[in-house]
Amino acid sequence: MPKILILASISKAFYNFSFEFLERLIEEKYEVTLSIPEDPVNREFERIGCRVIPAPLKRHGMNPLAELRLVCEYRWLCREIRPDVIFTFTIKPNTYGGLTARTLGIPYLASVTGLGTVFFNRKPVNRVIRAMLKYGLAKARCIFFQNRANLELFRAHGMLKSRVHIIPGSGVNLKKRGLLPYPDEDGKIRFLMEARASREKGVAEYLYAARNIRETHPECEFHYAGFTEEPAYETMLREANDAGTIIYHGFLDNAAVETLMRSIHAVVLPSYHEGMSNVLLEGAAYGRPLLTGDVPGCREAVEPGQTGFLFRPQSGEAVAEAVEQFLGCTPEQRRAMGLAGRRLVEERFDREFTVAAYLEEIRAAFAINHFENVQHTPT
Repeated sequence: MPKILILASISKAFYNFSFEFLERLIEEKYEVTLSIPEDPVNREFERIGCRVIPAPLKRHGMNPLAELRLVCEYRWLCREIRPDVIFTFTIKPNTYGGLTARTLGIPYLASVTGLGTVFFNRKPVNRVIRAMLKYGLAKARCIFFQNRANLELFRAHGMLKSRVHIIPGSGVNLKKRGLLPYPDEDGKIRFLMEARASREKGVAEYLYAARNIRETHPECEFHYAGFTEEPAYETMLREANDAGTIIYHGFLDNAAVETLMRSIHAVVLPSYHEGMSNVLLEGAAYGRPLLTGDVPGCREAVEPGQTGFLFRPQSGEAVAEAVEQFLGCTPEQRRAMGLAGRRLVEERFDREFTVAAYLEEIRAAFAINHFENVQHTPT
């Protein structure tokens, strides 16, 4: 049975965006080991037949000893499991997993799901991280990108020495994210921002727009759902909730998001950058218009004026203007935008497209690895 080792960094995100990929690997009789931080959701990976080994990975940590521990963990895994292929997701696994696979001579694939602060912050430590990432990715069999702008940025930094493949993000499971009826008119207009709370997701811009819009449109409700990793943003969101600016739900599972989405008229995401925003794709799959920044990873999910509106990034005023533009639409126009968005994800962002692309490259990597092993086997 062929063995594949997958290295990832966020259990909940990997479950939401890549579970169908793991199911297909198991169906096709791959022996799958998943290295990912400990989380209750990991039981779902084990349920379908994956071996899960908790990883000592802290996404934002930069303690040298902790980073060395992660590298040592990856090396131990490779020697223990002896995988035929390694597949890495997100920056730290791409960096340290790529470095490990390269030094041990194991074929590997990498998926760039976004850029993070490492490309937008000029601190010396980020230059070091970029150099390590470049080295880690240099011998990858294939690097997957979720939008062309990210690919070109890697190229500009001299980081592309491998084959590349642009995929439609993680895609949407259109069976699980079915079209929802558009909300009936009840005198309220409800907006939802669903995101991990951080500066680069545009939390401050969303709160600015909510405060300003509610001064002239008290019928508007602004909802926020998502987990926080930074105490300052938890405090900011709770204070905004207490002030009546937003309704803060905290982290919601998929079922709770779908329940909330039934009353939502539009999804808002003021993110500064994305690989490909799953929040937007899922909102469109549910049949909701999208209001988002004109940035890579967000703009691809919107046909301006047809499925939603784009606005200038990093500007609370621009978010408010887009909300005003949406409020100027009739209920029929809003419903039509939602239906057009659903058609768009069906045509371009079905998760099956992404799963098929991953499997094609994995099969090729296994075939090449098997051929090379046969060539080097003594006769």
